[in-house]
Amino acid sequence: MSLSANGVEQRSLAQALIKHALDNSADQCRYKLRLDTYPLLKKMGRLPSDLDGIFNVECSSLFHSLAFRVATHGTDTLFANLERLFSRVRLAKGWENEYSNWDSENDHWASEWDKFHQFLWLLQCFDYFAERGGDVSFPYSKKEAKPDIQVTYEDGSNLYVECYHYTKWWGTEHLIEDVLYAVDKNLRVERTSNIKYDHQKNPFAITGVEDLIKLMAALSEHLQPDQLAKLRRQASVGTPVEVCQIGEFKILFEGSGEYSGRHNAQGDPNFSWPVYIKEILDSKAESNGLAAHRPNLLLVNGLGLDFQLSLNDNSEFSDLHSSLDEVWICACGIDEKIGSCRSRLILK
Repeated sequence: MSLSANGVEQRSLAQALIKHALDNSADQCRYKLRLDTYPLLKKMGRLPSDLDGIFNVECSSLFHSLAFRVATHGTDTLFANLERLFSRVRLAKGWENEYSNWDSENDHWASEWDKFHQFLWLLQCFDYFAERGGDVSFPYSKKEAKPDIQVTYEDGSNLYVECYHYTKWWGTEHLIEDVLYAVDKNLRVERTSNIKYDHQKNPFAITGVEDLIKLMAALSEHLQPDQLAKLRRQASVGTPVEVCQIGEFKILFEGSGEYSGRHNAQGDPNFSWPVYIKEILDSKAESNGLAAHRPNLLLVNGLGLDFQLSLNDNSEFSDLHSSLDEVWICACGIDEKIGSCRSRLILK
């Protein structure tokens, strides 16, 4: 990727923020211990051998998202779970063909923040059905569109499952929250209004690595060590302190000072739920040959707070597309199992 002088400066600033986060929260010994402890994760995640490999000037992804988590997360829950899932899923019929879609040199599941969530959701779906006695396989074919997963039961019957990780701009919000938390545990993100997926007004509506670089460069300029020290002093008197505003988002620094309440804007579930459902169904109703593979289940996950709040909406939805038999809407975190997460089933 060829960058202008301004682009090179922005990338440098963005990577300075990642380095700041790693300097503050990562530990080289812990990182290498995790590489030794989780060999499948190391191999399949293409994890760099040390912290320096997490951010690379030539890396189109800006930084290796899974390696950043391995370096900064305080607990091993996610990594132990991924190691377990890999040891199980790699034995499934059709896995090698399916995995070829995720193992691209330039678009690897472990390097891209959003793709990580999509891939993890596929593994979580596989795990859910495998634990319930079904023979789970991956029917991927270059010649014919097929759902992601096929579950075959002892009586010979089949269930076809399409796995869909639904996201608008929430993935970027999670990314920024994780990075800021690693920079300083007192930093947090606040929304100033109920925003939409609008590339002009919402800087978190990322369309590519260039947008991410611009966003992180803008944050980096406000989070230099001397500025953080000043914010910490201010927050000891009154908290939270506003660091900066980027689009409809404010970055805040919290401390021990006198607290002043704030309003963190969220969407209205009464309006959001119908919009989310329509977007989900419109996107997936005609995908991967679902109409030709029956019975089928569309298994959806979304991690945005707006999405999770919308699950509380009590309105019924009956206009299910003819190609779909059932839809299961979930809010399943990266450390969870589907059976223990919040969910909602939509039937014909």
